[in-house]
Amino acid sequence: MSLSAISDIEKTLLLAIALGNEFRLKAHNAQEYYYRFLPGDLNLSGKTVMKKIRKAFDSLTAKGLIMKHPTRGALTFELSHAGLTLAFGLRDFLDNNS
Repeated sequence: MSLSAISDIEKTLLLAIALGNEFRLKAHNAQEYYYRFLPGDLNLSGKTVMKKIRKAFDSLTAKGLIMKHPTRGALTFELSHAGLTLAFGLRDFLDNNS
């Protein structure tokens, strides 16, 4: 899968998961990542932000890039092998183009 096949918010979430090894979907940390990496949408309500983030998580899960953590609860996600490969490719792309 190429980087152009995923949205900016999906790229952001992939990097967030890669940096922390897993990601627990809670309103406060999800919004923090969203606002930090996608600052163009600062005027959105928290409810709208969570809908966008949940949609991105569903999309990443459907593409096989992330999976629910087997023992840490339904809202904790980790990278699949394909997601890890793509996240490292994204990191390298950002490093080389900054």
